[in-house]
Amino acid sequence: ADLKELAVVLCLGSKDSGEVRSDIAGALYKRLLREEVTSRRIDTAPSPAQLLGELVEKSGYSPQAAAELHKQLYRTKLQQLVAKKKLSQEEQEELKRIRRILCIPADVAAQVMRSTAGRVLEEVVADIYLMGAKPVGEYEAERVEACIKDLSLDRAVALDVIKDVTKQRFKAYVQQAQKERDRRNAAQVLKKLVQFNALVVTPILEKAKGTDAAKKELAELLAEAAKKAKEQEAAEAAAAGKDAAAGASSSEAPAADDAAAAADSSK
Repeated sequence: ADLKELAVVLCLGSKDSGEVRSDIAGALYKRLLREEVTSRRIDTAPSPAQLLGELVEKSGYSPQAAAELHKQLYRTKLQQLVAKKKLSQEEQEELKRIRRILCIPADVAAQVMRSTAGRVLEEVVADIYLMGAKPVGEYEAERVEACIKDLSLDRAVALDVIKDVTKQRFKAYVQQAQKERDRRNAAQVLKKLVQFNALVVTPILEKAKGTDAAKKELAELLAEAAKKAKEQEAAEAAAAGKDAAAGASSSEAPAADDAAAAADSSK
């Protein structure tokens, strides 16, 4: 009632008053949540989810907004810890605690991990790939494994990171081959892709996932690269065909005009 009266006094529309109401509810929810977390009452609660629900109801905050806030709090904490590129056992336990008391779903936690800790692994893999199609030594393979362990990365997230970086590298090889006008040069580029796959990607995937699983992943990645190459080639061929047709029609038009002009002059 007080907020409605204030909205009338300040001549606030329904949209503006709704935003004010949301801001007030958000501030209240954050204060209540901070008290529960710092006092650790939420840790001993029979059900953290129920307690969070009570805070949402008490503050009038949107459940969706509360879930997004929890996600941002978890992301912020993980970013702070990942900055030093190695998590201690205590820090790993603290992250588990935050996930539990804020009821962070597993898929959301994986997304946050991919966009934070995953970036560090992405840099490591990309740096190794810069070496080109040269055999990966034990040191480089161990760099990948150490990064996964130091950041306590889920294996599924780590594999997604490696696959994403690998797809980009495969794509670069395919695009380079397509740009080559000489078929022999194009074949040499594709040969390098195969060598890169065998000498670089395979050892890294085997280290991260195991030999049999790595072979399956590699087969899928190569198949996807080949499919995209064919699609791009077909698109370029179609575009070239349209350009050729447009050129032919434009050349025919002047010829027709000339013929008409010649006919008129002969009359």
